[in-house]
Amino acid sequence: MDNLETLKAKSMNLYLDYRSNVISENKYLEKIKELDEAIEEIEMNFSYSKATICDELSESLMEIQTK
Repeated sequence: MDNLETLKAKSMNLYLDYRSNVISENKYLEKIKELDEAIEEIEMNFSYSKATICDELSESLMEIQTK
């Protein structure tokens, strides 16, 4: 089971892999589905709202995009 920090790291790595063409678009979409399932799991087990989790992920990805 992932926690929020692990999920942020996975989403950032996934974004970087996709952006640098390490993975195909189909594989990227599969991984997005996995992230969505992990978000739901974190939401249930750690009492975060989905909005809070998505905000955290968005903030992390924005940091990468500005680099």
